[in-house]
Amino acid sequence: MIGEIFNGITGLVGAGLNYAGARSANKANKKMAREQMGFQQASNREQMGFQERMSNTAYQRSVQDMKQAGINPIVAFNQGGASTPPGASSQGSKSEHKNQFAGAVSSAMAYKQLAAQIEQTKVATKLMELEIPEKQIMANLYQTPVGKILKYIKMANPLVKQTQSLYPRMSK
Repeated sequence: MIGEIFNGITGLVGAGLNYAGARSANKANKKMAREQMGFQQASNREQMGFQERMSNTAYQRSVQDMKQAGINPIVAFNQGGASTPPGASSQGSKSEHKNQFAGAVSSAMAYKQLAAQIEQTKVATKLMELEIPEKQIMANLYQTPVGKILKYIKMANPLVKQTQSLYPRMSK
């Protein structure tokens, strides 16, 4: 009785701790996701600015490159300017949320299962205790000459049945 009460209390405490842990983890995950999103937005703005600068100065950069190479810059007009690099992009982030009650439900179910296993063990133990006298009587019987004969008959019975099933005509 006291053990069952103790098990119930520890189950409730475990459920409460699971709930608190999941709730804390959810808050931390949400905060990290917000921080990550802010970083990614800033990174995306910076990258778009870089791409815009590259696009807006494509002809200037092409003319400058051709002058440095000793080529007539008019060719830049015909070729369409310097290429614009694509740059990098950032990936989104998601916030993982844990079910705050999953641990509590799991603990409650584990407690119920443990209680059922304890009850099953008690019943099995009682059945074994009831079978002990019968088994002791049989063990004592098998030590006698008549018991030894009974033991051999018991061992031979499955062989007789197997033979009868293989050769049905002989069993009639």
